Amino acid sequence: MDRIPQTLLYEAIELMRKIGKIPSRKQLMDTFNIPENLARKLFGILEHLDLFTDERLMIKIPAPSDVLRVGAIADLHVGSKSCYEDMLREYLKLANERTDALFIAGDLIDGFGVYKGQQFELKYTSVYDQVQRLNEILDTYTKPIYFITGNHEDAVYKTTGIDVGNLIKNEKRIYLGSYLANTKINGIKIDLWHGRGAGAYALSYKMQKLIEQYLSGKKPHIVFAGHWHRAFHLPIYRNVDGFECGTFQGETRLTKQMGIFPQTGGWFVNIWHSDGTPVIIEGQFWRFYI
Repeated sequence: MDRIPQTLLYEAIELMRKIGKIPSRKQLMDTFNIPENLARKLFGILEHLDLFTDERLMIKIPAPSDVLRVGAIADLHVGSKSCYEDMLREYLKLANERTDALFIAGDLIDGFGVYKGQQFELKYTSVYDQVQRLNEILDTYTKPIYFITGNHEDAVYKTTGIDVGNLIKNEKRIYLGSYLANTKINGIKIDLWHGRGAGAYALSYKMQKLIEQYLSGKKPHIVFAGHWHRAFHLPIYRNVDGFECGTFQGETRLTKQMGIFPQTGGWFVNIWHSDGTPVIIEGQFWRFYI
């Protein structure tokens, strides 16, 4: 199967921003001089990454009128031998006191079939056992949870047809879809994003490229991102605050191969706002030293 070069994807996204809609397959073929099969695949990716829509899930939760307190985590990888379950429980215990809602940006379970040799690094080999363990842990958090799935859940879906998000969701845990979601919680626009591929040399590069894809007027106030197991805050870039959400998994064969050094923990973010417009965004990363 032909792979989409990353440079081509970024150029196509830039074209999409300029014309204000998803380019047709013919436009992609003519603009980038690519064959029809590659244009068809590229079109499918752009359709999935449509960042023009402002159709946000409207959420109202009990919170003070001038401040919203949220937690943001990603890459839990429950089911992996390298998952720090005790640390995750400790974070959730503190989150019960310090947040009004929790966002999770993908890879809640470790799944299977993601990389060669993964089966030797699993504590629970069954996806159902992984989900059961995850749900037991998430049950300790008593506030609303909003989550997307990532590439590890996607691998399960491609192999078995099982949408892991449907096994996790309940009346308290709201499943927003895979890879990308747009929400508006108490007036604050928050997007969830789970990236793909290896991380860039510059820590902020991937987040900058994502934020650059948004059209003016369609941008969120905040992006919470997962996948690279790193933690940092990119403040006020195109008036968007970007957070990479860290991880609760230690080193694996895959992270070593990709040169990823996990930063373990999760965010507590306080958003002071006036009529849904943030005036102060303060993030504290609750870290664990391994």
